[in-house]
Amino acid sequence: MKYYDTVECTICGTQFKGGAFDCCPRCDWTFGWGQDKEPDDFPSPLNHGMTKREAKENFAKGLDMWGDPLKDKPENK
Repeated sequence: MKYYDTVECTICGTQFKGGAFDCCPRCDWTFGWGQDKEPDDFPSPLNHGMTKREAKENFAKGLDMWGDPLKDKPENK
């Protein structure tokens, strides 16, 4: 069972309606409860072993976690 709420992406700060195992609509990072407490160099099992540091480096370059151009920031509704 999923519980939906407004969550904030650990990587890009985008707020979206979602819960555990949902992907950020902007950078594709898969949200997991407690990720904010993990160190930036911890390989994320939910994100194919990518670290938050790697994803944040991609974001700083205008890329999503896969290295593709970022999607437009969604409007909060």
